Amino acid sequence: GETWSPFNLTIEDLEDVAFLGRQVGLIVGDEGLIFRTANGGQNWSQVASGTRSSLRAVEFGTRGRAYAAGDDGVILRSTDDGESWSVVETGTVRWEGLFGVDELRAYVVGRGGNIKVSGNGGASWSDQGSGTTSDLKDVYFTGLSDGWAVGQNDLALHTSNGGSSWAARDAGINLGLDGVNFVSADEGWVVGNAGAVY
Repeated sequence: GETWSPFNLTIEDLEDVAFLGRQVGLIVGDEGLIFRTANGGQNWSQVASGTRSSLRAVEFGTRGRAYAAGDDGVILRSTDDGESWSVVETGTVRWEGLFGVDELRAYVVGRGGNIKVSGNGGASWSDQGSGTTSDLKDVYFTGLSDGWAVGQNDLALHTSNGGSSWAARDAGINLGLDGVNFVSADEGWVVGNAGAVY
């Protein structure tokens, strides 16, 4: 990360990027754009997404699973590490964040406090009660049961039962939160408004 080189793929806005190891990567963006690399980013090819809705988040699971989500309630699923995609959900929610736990379980969070979970590799998705109507921006699980979701109004939600219930945690941060990541079960980072890094 000491130096960066530009790639010109499109004039549309690109919203998220994910890599599976060092070679296979995905980028998603406006107008349903998905780009894929299989050689560590040396070359990128556009992949048909099956939607024109803007995609805000992309994430790999395991064993070939990949997920993308965004505007108009759209959730996409891939079973071949992003080479092909199918639309499995549409609606009205703007989805903002995704996390793939393994080959079966994945979570998506978005506007209005909405959370959905899949237990079958993204083939179908079920609502989970978040207890909030604040927008959620990102989600991260440190294992099968323990997870965090963050969002506007300094919101940090925690679950210890795979999302069967979510509880607000006072993180002591009085700013909207946009991203969350953990390096271990006990150590994590959040970022947010006004340059917040915790």
